[in-house]
Amino acid sequence: MTATSASTPALINGVQPVPDLWFDDGNIVVIAQKTGFRVHRGALSRHSETFREMFGVPQPANCESEASFEKMDGCPVVHVTDTSYDFKHLLRAVYDGASVFPGVGPMEFDVLGSLVRMGHKYQVDTILEEALRRLETIFTNDFDAWDQHEGKSTALVSLRPEHAIEAVNLAQLTGQTAMLPSAFYMCGLLQVDTIINGVTRADGTLEQLSTLDLKRCIMGQMELIKHDAYNVANMFWTIQPQRTARVSLKRGVRICCRNRWSYHRNSPNLLTPSQFIVATLGLSSRTSGSNASCLPRFFRLPETGCEVG
Repeated sequence: MTATSASTPALINGVQPVPDLWFDDGNIVVIAQKTGFRVHRGALSRHSETFREMFGVPQPANCESEASFEKMDGCPVVHVTDTSYDFKHLLRAVYDGASVFPGVGPMEFDVLGSLVRMGHKYQVDTILEEALRRLETIFTNDFDAWDQHEGKSTALVSLRPEHAIEAVNLAQLTGQTAMLPSAFYMCGLLQVDTIINGVTRADGTLEQLSTLDLKRCIMGQMELIKHDAYNVANMFWTIQPQRTARVSLKRGVRICCRNRWSYHRNSPNLLTPSQFIVATLGLSSRTSGSNASCLPRFFRLPETGCEVG
């Protein structure tokens, strides 16, 4: 199998070939968003039942004769509805195998998101499972594991806070419910307008929460505010003389709520309310872990039996 030279091939009927995925001996052309991939029908079919079925159905060309079928560079053409960004990363994973998952250094969340979507859609289980395995090192329901990185990039995954929205959608798509508590928690730390409006993925697609998950996220954010305020109030009430406890309590609640609402991506070093409790009151992070089990309830996740009304 030999791909074309590193130089960008010329347009073919308005389609831009991808140099490293346009093989001289390829026998089928797949087009995604005016981007072309000349690949091997047998190689892709071997990895995916979906590809095998798709390649077995000829597609009519947009021409006068319905008996004609579209060809490009002498190969039959198949059109897919995926973005060229997603499909490109899927093909590279199929052809290059494990080498697309670096042994040293983190992998971009955007690429992992593509592999999860495409691996799930085309039933390429080996790719899907490895991509999910990496994401689950960050989006986990294991507090001790979470405590090691607190939602930041790790040795396996490089990500930004707003990736939490896509993480929720990927978990829902694949049924990985164990990812949801921490993914929703990270969503709850975003600005409200970001949660509502969504974020733009690397492929240009707008990523938004479903109506139900948006409601879960907003309600969960409110629950986190109340929960953190209660913890601060309770600590001040415990450690202050009763005479001054009420003043300290109100001050603690105001600080906690203001801190929660002012959190945003341009101030990455600002303490979240939970961190505020730890730093101000001298609690260990492991003590805070006792509250981790509350997250599914805060976000009305189905497995808790507490649905959004």
